[in-house]
This record gives sequence, C-alpha cells and structure tokens, in this order.
Amino acid sequence: MKRAILAALLACAAAPALAQERENVYGTLGFTYLNDDEFGLGAITARAGYEFNPSFAVEGELSYGIFDDEIDGAGGADADIELGVTFGAFGVYRAPVSDAVTLFARGGLYRIEFDVEGNDGNNDDIAPAFGGGAEVNFDDRNALRFGLTFADVGDNSVELFEASFLRRF
Repeated sequence: MKRAILAALLACAAAPALAQERENVYGTLGFTYLNDDEFGLGAITARAGYEFNPSFAVEGELSYGIFDDEIDGAGGADADIELGVTFGAFGVYRAPVSDAVTLFARGGLYRIEFDVEGNDGNNDDIAPAFGGGAEVNFDDRNALRFGLTFADVGDNSVELFEASFLRRF
C-alpha cells in the first residue's frame, strides 16, 4: 500500500513537469479585413490566448482600424466609414491534421465599433461571432494563422478575414 501511495505521489509530482513541455500561452499579430455588402475595412489585430490542453483554448483579441471606406450616405452623398477599436472573446477548439497543420473553430462575442461621417456618435454593437481557420506550424512555437469569422452587427452581417503570425510562449 505504501508503494502505491508513493507511486501516486511521484506521478503527481511529475505531472507539472510534463505539462510544462507544451507552451500554453500564445499571442498573434496580424491584419484583419472586415467586409460586408456595403464596405470593406482593414485593421491591425493582436490576440492573446491560453490553451487548457492541445484541443481547447480561450482567446481575446483587440483590433484597431487602419483602412477606411466610403458608403452611400443620406441624400445620395458618399460618407466615410472608419473602424474604431474592436475586441472579442472566444472559446477555441483545435484539431491537428498533421504536424504542420492545425484546424480550429471558435465562437464567442465580438464588439465592433464604426464611425460614420455625418452620424452623431459611434455605431457599436456586441454580437455573437463564430468562425474557423487553419494554423500552419513552422515549429513548436511559431505558426501562420488564417481565419474567417462571421458576426451579425446590427442589421449587417460581416465577415472578418484574418492573417497573422502566431507565437507560443
């Protein structure tokens, strides 16, 4: 009985060391293109996440608009539209296809802020969002990430296309 308890204690002591072999925290930096039927906007996007295990993670992201567009304004005149600061929180499921490619699906909430010329204040909304994509791994720590996320913001359905560099810490 003492040997079984000793073996269990040794196994518990070794578990954190084994868990440390995989990097659980990651970050990304890249470009996001937000598109709907009326406009297309670009943003720099940073993301941070924590992997509970190789399959499940949570992540938060923050984007800042850098490319604006024009939409049809009131009275037929064009109006500038700008993307403000946007952010989201997601649950992520990952499925490795090979050593080099991992597919992912994600779902959560996304806040998008638009500033339309001639419109008082900002137009912002918090909306459910879902999507997926792929990570192309160079090694255990570095990857390129490509994704597509869908969100319904007010009366608009928007698609967010992203390409970013991923680094595990």
